[in-house]
This record gives sequence, structure tokens and C-alpha cells, in this order.
Amino acid sequence: MGVFKVDESADMPDSVYRTFGKLIKMFVPKNLFTAKGNIAVSTADSTPTALAVGADATVLTADSTTATGVKWSPVTNTMLSTTAGDWGGAWSSVATTFTNITNISGTTKYMKVGKTCMFTIDCTFSGAPVITGTLPLINLPFNRIGMQDQFTFSYYRASDGARFMGGSSPWQTAAGMIMTATTNGIAFGSPIASVTITATFPFTFANADRMFVSGTYETT
Repeated sequence: MGVFKVDESADMPDSVYRTFGKLIKMFVPKNLFTAKGNIAVSTADSTPTALAVGADATVLTADSTTATGVKWSPVTNTMLSTTAGDWGGAWSSVATTFTNITNISGTTKYMKVGKTCMFTIDCTFSGAPVITGTLPLINLPFNRIGMQDQFTFSYYRASDGARFMGGSSPWQTAAGMIMTATTNGIAFGSPIASVTITATFPFTFANADRMFVSGTYETT
């Protein structure tokens, strides 16, 4: 901080001295900071002090039990947001919406961190699916970047206990993905043949049959 030198012998109004006094009080003396990373905090009204830098990867946290009211702490789960859909909170849950297919309902659960969305979808058929358009689509919770090469895992379970597992890259539009199954399951080293589901593929659908989908993608 610079040094103010006032000639007290000079004929100056009291208001000037008061102004200088206020200006001086507005500055924090630089000798308060004695080490790299020091930050200015306060222990009381008009009582500044320096807080030493914390350990690597710690964050400044409010703590009313300390003299300065703050401290450096590592990030813990209890410090994260508990709002549904936020990092640290429960996954958000919404009703799944579909395009070009009926006789199906579902629940989509997701967690979005920045532009990364992780999701699971649990669908139940009320009978054989009726395809009403070119491609049956499951709508995603958020639009995505890219149209292909974003792998998802699908799993079908018939009400009689039969199961069919498959994996595919079923992206079709920015908002939805094709409901597909694989003709050869998942076999490492073998190509995956992905086919749109029908009323009889990957098996003959009936009431209470299930479809599960999970994946991760980059949102717009």
C-alpha cells in the first residue's frame, strides 16, 4: 500500500483530513499477506486478517466454529448438492416418452453432470408393440451431440422368464434413439448386428414384458 504524507502545517479543511482517513481505512495493508496464497478474511467487523492457503485440492468452506468463519476442507459427499439430478443428489425420475410406438410405458432415471448425461430406462409392454412410424424411438431426457457411435446396453425380459441381452448404437435423432436388439447378443471379437424391434423380435412380446436400457452420452 502506498504511504499518504500530509503536511499538517498546511491550512487544510477538516473535511480533507476526514476524507484521507476514510480512504486509508478502505485499503488492506499489503504486509498483512506474508506468504503465497494468503487471502483476506475477517474475524470481526473491520478486523481483517490473513488466512493461509489450504492443502492441495481443498476448497474454502464456511465454518462458524472457526475464528474467521471459514476454513479449507477436502470435498466430501455431504458437501455436494442433494437436489435431484444434481451431482451428489438422487437421480431424477421422469415418465419415458416414445415416438412411433404404442403399448409401452416406462420410467427414465438420469443424472446430468455438466454436459454428461447418464441414464437408465425401465419399460413395460402392455401387449405386442404397435409400430406406428418408420422407427420406434425412446426419447432422451436431453438432446445429445452426435448421431452414432454412442454405445448403449439393452436388455429384454419376457414375462415367462425368457431373457435377451444385446448392445447397440441405436442413436437416430438428437432427441431419441431407436429401440433395437441384437441378433447375436454381445460377443467380443464378433460384429454386432442391430435390428429394430418388432412385435416378434427379439421374441414375441406380450403383456408385462420388460425392456431395460442404460447408457451415457454428451448433451448439447
